[in-house]
Amino acid sequence: MNRTIALAFLASGLMGIAGCSQEKGASFSAGQAVASVGQDFALQSVSVSFPPDKTAEFPAGAGADAINNNCRACHSPAMILTQPPLKHEEWVKEIDKMRTTFKAPVNDADVPAILAYLDNLSARQNEGSLAAPGGAATTK
Repeated sequence: MNRTIALAFLASGLMGIAGCSQEKGASFSAGQAVASVGQDFALQSVSVSFPPDKTAEFPAGAGADAINNNCRACHSPAMILTQPPLKHEEWVKEIDKMRTTFKAPVNDADVPAILAYLDNLSARQNEGSLAAPGGAATTK
């Protein structure tokens, strides 16, 4: 399907959703569809900044070495420490998603320690204690 026809289908569908209708018997060309899409929609650039804590480590505690060695390759400690508390089963799914969907090279032997660390984090958050075992993230 060429691009102009695809845009015509998209535009006509969007106009139908928005409640736009054409008079009976009126013709509708691909050029009109493209022009209509351009009038109704605008693309925007979005800038995202990640925390600048490349040297930060997870607070000391059981499993800290495992989570530092495996998770910091992709995640800053702040990114994980600020997550809402999750149940054990939810952390299991998150770890599995990182390993299978995103192909994170997490050592099989470290998974139980990472899971225990995250469970402890959630428990402490639910209690209203510090964000993670040992306090806030530290910087080397």
